[in-house]
Amino acid sequence: MKRLCLSEYLNADNKWTRRLLGLESFAVQRTSEKIHQEYGREKWGRLLEHKLRDVEHAKEVERDILFGPDWRTQQTALSFKNEIFETTQMLTLRIYFDLIRTRFESYTAARYCELGCGYGYNLSLFDGVTYGGEFTEAGVTVGRRLGLDVARFDFYDRASYKIIRPGSLVFTIQALEQISDTSEFLEGMRSQRDKITVVLHLEPAVLPGRRDLFGLLRNRYLELNDYCRNLVDLLQQAPDVEILEFDPDCIGAPPLNSLHFIAWRFR
Repeated sequence: MKRLCLSEYLNADNKWTRRLLGLESFAVQRTSEKIHQEYGREKWGRLLEHKLRDVEHAKEVERDILFGPDWRTQQTALSFKNEIFETTQMLTLRIYFDLIRTRFESYTAARYCELGCGYGYNLSLFDGVTYGGEFTEAGVTVGRRLGLDVARFDFYDRASYKIIRPGSLVFTIQALEQISDTSEFLEGMRSQRDKITVVLHLEPAVLPGRRDLFGLLRNRYLELNDYCRNLVDLLQQAPDVEILEFDPDCIGAPPLNSLHFIAWRFR
C-alpha cells in the first residue's frame, strides 16, 4: 500500500474535491425511491440476472457489476483514522471483511440479526444462527436463492422490528447510512429491547464535535449524500443506552465515507 496525504487524495482529478468546494453542484435525498433504484434495481436487481453458485460467487458478481471485471487490480483509496493509503480493490475488500470479523468477534449471542442486510453476504461471516431483514424485494429474493434467512424489513416501519428473535445480537453494516434520521430506528429497537443482547454498528455518521479539516470534510460528504446525520448524537444522549465501545473513523473505503464501530446495549 502507498501512503497518500490529504491533498494527494483530494486532488483536482477527484470529483469530490469539486463537490466539497462547491464548484460542482451535488446533493442527494435518501428517499425510498432512491434506495429502490440504487439497490433494488441497480445492485441486487442485476444479481437476479445471474445464476449464483453461492454467497462468495454473489460477492464477486456484485463487484463485477459495480466496478467492472478488472476490479481486483483497480487502484482505490483506503483510510484508517486520518491515514490514507492507495491500494487495490481486492486488498481493500479483504481488509474490510477482516475488520468486521475482528471487531465483532468479542460479542457473541445465540442469534445474529443484520438489519438492512442486502442479500445477506455479511451473515456468512458469522458462525451460528443468522438471519436478516432487507428493504428491497430483490435483496430478499437473492438472499433466499442463496439459502439465507432473509425477510422484508423497513427501518421506518415499527412493525418490521418484530422480525428480531429472542437472544439476538443485532447489527448494521453501512445500512443506517441510507437513512438520514435514525430516531425511528432507535424507537423500533426499543420496541424489541427484551430480545436484544447487544447492538453493533459499522456505519458512517456525522460527528458534530469534529474540528480538523479531514473530519469537517467527512461531515460535509455525509451531508451532501444525506447519510446518517444523527446516530452518534442519539445514542450518546439516550438515557436508556449504554455505549460499550466507540471507535470513530476505524476504516474508510472511500476515506471520506469513514465508518465508526459502535457497540451498545439497553440499560
